[in-house]
Amino acid sequence: MFMSPMYNEKERDESKDILAGNLFERKLTNEGYNSLMQTLSLKPKKKHLKKLLAHMDRKDKAFKENQVAFIFKICMQEGWPILLG
Repeated sequence: MFMSPMYNEKERDESKDILAGNLFERKLTNEGYNSLMQTLSLKPKKKHLKKLLAHMDRKDKAFKENQVAFIFKICMQEGWPILLG
């Protein structure tokens, strides 16, 4: 789910590391995060949401208002608890 698009193909081919070119090694744009959340909302899995949120917290440090609303929407739709803190 979180593998990089074709523009990182050269990076993956030149590296022996199987995770080279993975999107989680770099900060994404807001559009990148929104795209991942939209994909996640189609077939939500809690572990994928946790990975995405951990990455956003580690790399971006600032959640946008629309991203927070989207996270709440996914959690409420699936009946997952929302813990703040």
